[in-house]
Amino acid sequence: MTLFETQRARVDRIEGHPTYPRILALAGTAYCQNKHFKSAEKLFEQAIEIGERSGDDDAITHGCLGLMVMHCSAPGPGYWDKVRALSTRINDLWGENAQPYYRTYLEFYETWSHSIRGDIDQALEEGQQLYDFGKAENFPGAVGYGAICMAFNEAYSENFDAAIRHASEGAEAAAARSTRWSAWGSRGCPWSCRAIPRAARSC
Repeated sequence: MTLFETQRARVDRIEGHPTYPRILALAGTAYCQNKHFKSAEKLFEQAIEIGERSGDDDAITHGCLGLMVMHCSAPGPGYWDKVRALSTRINDLWGENAQPYYRTYLEFYETWSHSIRGDIDQALEEGQQLYDFGKAENFPGAVGYGAICMAFNEAYSENFDAAIRHASEGAEAAAARSTRWSAWGSRGCPWSCRAIPRAARSC
């Protein structure tokens, strides 16, 4: 986030380049991670606007995925409808031709939104679908994130052995370091919860 702010003038010089909206979306994600949601939203929407003007479906997709993670990170009134609308828009853009990277994050955020809503069975089912998709397509990111989805929701349901198993599978399959760290974090939650009396649990 600091790097983007200090180098924003240089970044803006490539405004007409296809990578520009991608950089905006990445910066928006950094703002989101630091809970600067208003700033993140502006960057995501700017990426979408650029895509709409230029006919760049990738720019629109990056912006929409960013808004999805923002709504899941800080769910407010109407977050569910907003996430569904963004998901529909991405699906309308790509149909069955979405590249594995887009499909992985789209389905991960959809599953996340179900977890927030309390639709744990649906979230588990979609996590399994994402995991199976990754296996079928030999795409480690989908395997890792699918396993993380299942681990979190199994832990929430107090199926701790299943949660630990899924998290371990995700960490083993993950190609990206960040995905591996997320998987190990998902593995730690059920271990911690098993040691806490039921009445005191919040995970």
